[in-house]
Amino acid sequence: MQTRMIYLVRHGQYVSNEVKSIEGMPARRLASLHDGGLTALGTKQAEHVAERLSGYPISKVYCSSLPRAVQTAKIIVERFPHLSLQTRGLFRECTPFVENEDACNRALKAYGELFKYAVGEDKHEIVVCHGNLLRYFVSLALGLEPDGWATMGTFHCGITQMAIDRKGVRLISHNDFGHIPDAMRTKL
Repeated sequence: MQTRMIYLVRHGQYVSNEVKSIEGMPARRLASLHDGGLTALGTKQAEHVAERLSGYPISKVYCSSLPRAVQTAKIIVERFPHLSLQTRGLFRECTPFVENEDACNRALKAYGELFKYAVGEDKHEIVVCHGNLLRYFVSLALGLEPDGWATMGTFHCGITQMAIDRKGVRLISHNDFGHIPDAMRTKL
């Protein structure tokens, strides 16, 4: 039976309104940085997750079109020179059941396109996306209440692994961040 293994990766730490300082950088300089891009720590986190995933037989790498996800995915795809990065607007950040109906529909469509069983041979695919969307995918796969995603944690560059076959979707692991050194672990 063919299996599609999906490795959902949350992007690395990024510049946002929540980040008040970055590795000693004065807050006033934050405004000059591109909002949404990775911090220096986020780049290091992405390098660690890339190293962790480099041993898998990856056949595709997708990412959200937001800068923090694209930058994280580019670091990962460097470990797979035979692959090109596929940027998808479907994987953009959203807050299902809090935002408007269009965001919910986009999240459902992304889930439907991604969580299909493999045809032919086994597939291993990486999707670099955002915490809310990632948690929503897990909730759908586990049959939780629609807003069940809100109680799950996600660390930057944590990996959630799911297997899809003709029997359905199985959660293998959620938010594995063992590849990130303790001092480099962040959630915001």
